[in-house]
Amino acid sequence: MMPSHGASSTPCQSNYVIEANKYQYSSNDNVQITVRGATSSNRFKGVLLVAKDSSDKNILGHWSSTDTSVSIVSCNDTFSNGITHTSSDYKSQIQATWHSPSTATQGNINPEPMNSLTNPLHRLARDVAATSKVANTSVPSMNTTSSTLILNWTYVNGTTTVAMLTNNLLNYQWVAVGLSLDNRMGNDHVFACQRLSDDTILLQRFINPDGHAATTMVTADSNLGGIFQVNSLSFNNGIIYCEFSLSNFTVPAGRRRKRSVTLLSQSTPYQILVAVGPLAGSNSLVQHSWTTVLSQTMQLDQSGTISLAISGGSVNLLRAHGIIMLFTWMLLVSTGIIIARYFKQSLPTHKLCGKAIWFAIHRFVMICSVLMTAVGFLLIVIYKKGHWTSQSLSREFAHSIIGLIVCIATVIQPGMALFRCHPDHRRRFIFNYAHAMLGTTALILAITAIMLSTFFISFNSVLNNYYGVVVAWLLSVFFIVITFECIELFARKNWPPFNNKTINRKTMATITRRKPQLSSTTGSSGTRSESAGNSTSQSNQDDRDKDDERENDDDKETRLTLMEEVLLLGLKDREGYTSFWNDCISSGLRGCILTELGFRGRVELEKTGARRKTLSNRKVMLLDDTATGDVLLDEALRHIKETQPQETVQSWIEYLSGECWNPLKLKYQLRNVRERLAKNLVDKGICSTEKQNFFLFDMTTHPLNDNVHKIKLIKKIQDSVLSRWPNDPRRMDKRILALIYLAHSSDVLENAFTSLSDEDYEVAMKHVRELLDLDPDQESSIQLGTRMAEPESTEIPTHHKCRNCGEPCDKSTYSDTCINAKYTRTGTRDQPAIIRTIVPNDKVRWSASFNYEPVEFTSEKVRTSTKEYVDRDPRHDLTVDIPWNSDDRLCDRRSYYGPYKIIGRVPQNPCGRTGITGRGHLGHFGPNHAADPIVTRWKRDKNGVKVLHRRSRKPILQFVCIVRNDTREYAIPGGMADKKEKVTDTLQREFHEEVLNFPDMDQDGKEALVNTIKNIFENGGTRIYCGYVDDPRNTDNSWMETTVYNFHDEYNEHLALINVHAGDDAAKAFWQDIDSQLSLFASHTDFVKRVTILHKAHW
Repeated sequence: MMPSHGASSTPCQSNYVIEANKYQYSSNDNVQITVRGATSSNRFKGVLLVAKDSSDKNILGHWSSTDTSVSIVSCNDTFSNGITHTSSDYKSQIQATWHSPSTATQGNINPEPMNSLTNPLHRLARDVAATSKVANTSVPSMNTTSSTLILNWTYVNGTTTVAMLTNNLLNYQWVAVGLSLDNRMGNDHVFACQRLSDDTILLQRFINPDGHAATTMVTADSNLGGIFQVNSLSFNNGIIYCEFSLSNFTVPAGRRRKRSVTLLSQSTPYQILVAVGPLAGSNSLVQHSWTTVLSQTMQLDQSGTISLAISGGSVNLLRAHGIIMLFTWMLLVSTGIIIARYFKQSLPTHKLCGKAIWFAIHRFVMICSVLMTAVGFLLIVIYKKGHWTSQSLSREFAHSIIGLIVCIATVIQPGMALFRCHPDHRRRFIFNYAHAMLGTTALILAITAIMLSTFFISFNSVLNNYYGVVVAWLLSVFFIVITFECIELFARKNWPPFNNKTINRKTMATITRRKPQLSSTTGSSGTRSESAGNSTSQSNQDDRDKDDERENDDDKETRLTLMEEVLLLGLKDREGYTSFWNDCISSGLRGCILTELGFRGRVELEKTGARRKTLSNRKVMLLDDTATGDVLLDEALRHIKETQPQETVQSWIEYLSGECWNPLKLKYQLRNVRERLAKNLVDKGICSTEKQNFFLFDMTTHPLNDNVHKIKLIKKIQDSVLSRWPNDPRRMDKRILALIYLAHSSDVLENAFTSLSDEDYEVAMKHVRELLDLDPDQESSIQLGTRMAEPESTEIPTHHKCRNCGEPCDKSTYSDTCINAKYTRTGTRDQPAIIRTIVPNDKVRWSASFNYEPVEFTSEKVRTSTKEYVDRDPRHDLTVDIPWNSDDRLCDRRSYYGPYKIIGRVPQNPCGRTGITGRGHLGHFGPNHAADPIVTRWKRDKNGVKVLHRRSRKPILQFVCIVRNDTREYAIPGGMADKKEKVTDTLQREFHEEVLNFPDMDQDGKEALVNTIKNIFENGGTRIYCGYVDDPRNTDNSWMETTVYNFHDEYNEHLALINVHAGDDAAKAFWQDIDSQLSLFASHTDFVKRVTILHKAHW
């Protein structure tokens, strides 16, 4: 009895239930039956309801109903023995009354909806006690993406008949049911229904003794429990039907032996395993792509029906994974690696998106490779449902492990590139080698994984025997790599014979006479600006001129810029090009341009404020836009001039090299820098121009034409770190220092040391490492220091307060002697007065001829001191060996002035005569370092408005002033630097000791105040001065040098609020207005004046 609706019925999972008001009946009994959806959303249109005897399947009883949505039907010429619907409207439930026969005995009611109903499966229908077929739009239809499996088994007279019904099984695909004693593969009996390429259906029995290992087909003579017989196979309208029977489960006597699986039994409940997978070209089963374990069990001596939705793990996913991975690694990755390895020098003057062509292509190709690899990885994960490949499948397992490693490496590579250090970073080589090695390793592993996949059974079936393409690709890549390696090796060793099309352009080489470019100076006398190259002073240019003159008077004719010197170091002598692996020289040359502009006085760095910035983050300020005569320098200068607001050093290097992501900044890129610099070297007769045919492209090279200049350049660098090593970078020539740093940043410094012996090489590299390990930001505050005047100049001598001029220099008194004649802190009850020898103004310099007989004086306290930080006199104790001009374990004995002379085993004051020898009151021979903080604020009225001076109309600055205990003079609260103490620590300590004495403040308040000041001092102030000090304690052998910082509170927020009190080292402490009439200790007046100039305040 089948319903007829004009369309074929489809299998479905029932979403409806049949309920009865009672489940036992007797003769002439009435049973209320209700058919409804399992949930409120499950509605239906039609229904067919009958009652059958469970034994002979005959229709029993008759029906009645008051429900208008159903009507009574007569089946098989029997009156009112069925219920059906009256309309196609949606229904949530129907009700009817079943009347049992008068001849019936007591029985049970088993309401059961029919799980599936299709025309080919009428056998299933007759085995269901009570049936309900529901026609509903929510029933899943057959499509290409989902399938349904219906499994039915019946037991009659010792024979179990099993039917498997499924739809949408693809060509070369199989579906199998496994009977297992547990929920894992292994020790299983498997029945597989297969659809071959010609739509032939095949049903076979297998055993699976060992997990994911290959299954073994059961032959006819293999008695593993039940005789297997195929009953029916059909394929109709996309629906596959497989039926088989199992009988005769008795094991014959004498055939008992050890078996690979447990015998199949009819009385054992089995877990049902369902799997779907592809077929190999030989129609053998390939590892499943989808599997599941059902919660129901199957016992072969009973009957039952199960319906479930299955997913074939579409082979399209496997096919897409293979195609994507092959395309990515066969084409994209190999191309990207070859371009990066062999084409760095191709088309060096052409750019793409502001980058070298090789880099732009390499980056684009590799980004695409990363994305496609990620897609391929996700596809195989989805295909495998996240299940890991069994280790028993050795090739597949190895493929999965290697593939996972490749995917991880693929993710790491762009991460490394994204967070790589700048090309001029001294550790950039780590990234270069790691990036290249990891990429090459990933390619080799990918090749291994691809080759392993050619041995898979699924490879041939899914990709149609295209493994020959993989082998051909592997051979082609190997051939390309070997070819390029041979070309590069041959070209490096024997370039001239390699090309017969060399175009010699030596006739174009000319020698251009160039006058030295002098840097312009700005600002007040005695102050020099901080520049982009850590120096803009005229003296550095003069020092360079003097060094060059000492080496060769003719060298002025071919004076080189920093850019040309760095490029000359990088060029190979015979080949005429830089290393293929050098990707730092581009940004390094841009740094040379900024530094050269600084040396020529065209630019400087912005002044540091209260919060100090690193050198690379300070803005480049234009000083002078006058043309330099160099095309590259003038082009960069023009860009700097046109840019508002100003950009930082780091930004300018990126802009000038084109290594920025902002397309609006690409206009600042300096193009063809290496080619233009090489042309300059050609014009100066140092290099020549040749055109080399490099198989696939022509490359312009610039081999060395005259190696004299390069030899001199190398010797200059070698001498600077060997024979002329000053033990202090602050004493080095600024241009040589800049050249070493820039050559290292450009990765060409090593070329200057290749000719050294092993011993000299170790010494040179040790000194270079000392330079590179220095903190540029900390050292720049010293390297850029200024002195009050050059010591050997013809200006007024710096010595005033530490010299007896022999004239009445204080007009406020009637004394006819110099006010500074008496050495400070002498002439007391404990110490007789020490009068300095008269030194006229024109006799201060040591170079001036003078009958000089100074007074010897070292205070008793210093002379008899046994403290470690007080020097012993090497003139009286020959065992004393002091490391002059160096930083020893006690103190820094280096001078801001430079290396000082040692006369009679003691230092000589570099600024001239003082009229007294010895140490006086100072603890060290040579420089005695101090630090002086100038803490300032604006003077404001009661409304908080800045107070202007009535004459200058400029705001008035106030600074924290103290009265010294020893001389009673006004002074800055500074002091001596302790052993190995940093300048910032000295500044804080002296400020605390001299002006932060608060006897009435509680401990919490003191700690809060100290922490506030510590934070301000550590963030850094503005360096005002570092160098020699005109201090009354100076002698011919000992003198004071100091570093002065200004800590300014612009808005009176923190430092300005401190109510200062004198500490242990000061008599008084207070806020003092700054004015030109102010008289301060030593050189402090000059320091304060510099602060007023900095803030444009009244003086």
